[in-house]
Amino acid sequence: MNAVAPPRQPIINFVKRTETAQRQPTQKTSILDSATGWSIKVDLNKELCF
Repeated sequence: MNAVAPPRQPIINFVKRTETAQRQPTQKTSILDSATGWSIKVDLNKELCF
């Protein structure tokens, strides 16, 4: 059984008005994060509601 980990909550770093925020490099959390060829196919059965 493949369990999917819940998404991580973003961390909010508060910065004083007189300071400059330091950016942390983003880290890839799984092999799927680096995938760029995603596509989705959905059968809506002609029921489009907006």
